[in-house]
Amino acid sequence: MAILRFIGSSCGFYDCCNPEEAWKMDSICDSYTDTVNAIAKAAMNPDANQKKELMGGLMMKTIPEWFAVMEKRIASNSSKQFIVGNKLSIADFCMAAFFFSFVYNDANPGSQGFKDILSKFNTLKAYSEGCS
Repeated sequence: MAILRFIGSSCGFYDCCNPEEAWKMDSICDSYTDTVNAIAKAAMNPDANQKKELMGGLMMKTIPEWFAVMEKRIASNSSKQFIVGNKLSIADFCMAAFFFSFVYNDANPGSQGFKDILSKFNTLKAYSEGCS
């Protein structure tokens, strides 16, 4: 994330001089990292029973809860096109990376499950479709 923040601030996608927006971007990027790490932990688990249990917990609890938080962020933002502020930011990059790695990636065997969960979050779904 440090490299993303550095490049983002160098290229105008991360305004570290605006503490509130920087905090919003940081918290979204950090939650993205936490979510992807949880998915990797489950997907890479060598024990089939633990893997099934962890994936079930992700799809029943972790992902819906994270989607709900992200939907609230978009709903409270001044622009529904972006997750923070009124222009593209590193937070949008993280969200797009998630959507195109897990939801809209047909090579991902779990993509349909992610799509099913996303379909319950209209604001987040519309935002995700705008990422393309």
